[in-house]
Amino acid sequence: MLIGLILILSLGTLVSCYSPISQASTGDNNTEVIVLHKATYQQVIDFLATDNTDAYTYSLKDFDCTDFAIQLRTDAIKDNIECGVAILSLENPDGELAEYDHAINVFDTSDKGLVYVEPQADGTFDIAPSIGLGMTEFYKHMHTNYNIDPSSLDYGSQLIYKIRYIW
Repeated sequence: MLIGLILILSLGTLVSCYSPISQASTGDNNTEVIVLHKATYQQVIDFLATDNTDAYTYSLKDFDCTDFAIQLRTDAIKDNIECGVAILSLENPDGELAEYDHAINVFDTSDKGLVYVEPQADGTFDIAPSIGLGMTEFYKHMHTNYNIDPSSLDYGSQLIYKIRYIW
C-alpha cells in the first residue's frame, strides 16, 4: 500500500503542529499525516548518534553532500523530527562562483534555536552560516567525534554568498 506524506508549506517555511501526537488520521486509508515536532538540542544529538547517514560513502557522482543532507532529513522525518536543508552557495574571493554549492542540515530546536549539522560527520556548528563567511572558518566551528582538520577540507578561500533553506 502506498502511503502519502503530507507536509504543509507556507512561503518556504514548514508549518507543523507541535503536538505529542505524532500521527493523525485523515479518514483516507491511503494518506497518513506525519506531525513533526521541534526537537531539543539533546534530542538532535541523540538522533545523530543513532542515525547512520554519516556511514554512507561520499561520491560526487553518486552520493554527494546534497544526498547526505536529504538522507538525514528523511531519517529525521521518520522520527517525527522537524529538519531542513541549508544550501550554501559559494564564491571565490574574486567574486567568481565556485563550481559547487554545499548542503548541510538545520534543526529548529525548541531550546537553542537553529542548530546546523554537517550530515557527513554528525558535526554540529556553534555558529550559523552567514553571507561572506569563509567555509574554512565556518568548519573551524564544527564539533564532531570524527578527526577532521577543517583546513584539510577542499574549500580554500571560498565564501558563502547565498543561503537557501528547504523546510
